[in-house]
Amino acid sequence: MRYLWAIIFSIFLCSCGSVTVDMKDLRRSGDMAFDKITGKPFAGTALIYDEKTKNKIEQIEFEEGLMHGKSRGYFENGNKSYVAVYEKGKLISIESWEEDGTVIDE
Repeated sequence: MRYLWAIIFSIFLCSCGSVTVDMKDLRRSGDMAFDKITGKPFAGTALIYDEKTKNKIEQIEFEEGLMHGKSRGYFENGNKSYVAVYEKGKLISIESWEEDGTVIDE
């Protein structure tokens, strides 16, 4: 019986993982992001890729369709461009860097 509960608990933990999609799979309306297939407000991480290089240029976290958590931007060389923190769609803080990694004072 203990093994059965361990298996059920493991399945539950795996099902709670966050969803990561390409931003092209979402529909934006104002500040909201919706799953194109279900039409429901998106919860998870959306990635934006450079069309030429296919490198990741942005990574944005959403909750209930609004930006919530960290949003990260990247230069072509892979260095961080910015890290912004959002709470329910509102910008809370932002840090920015030059392409060479130098912090931009704000």
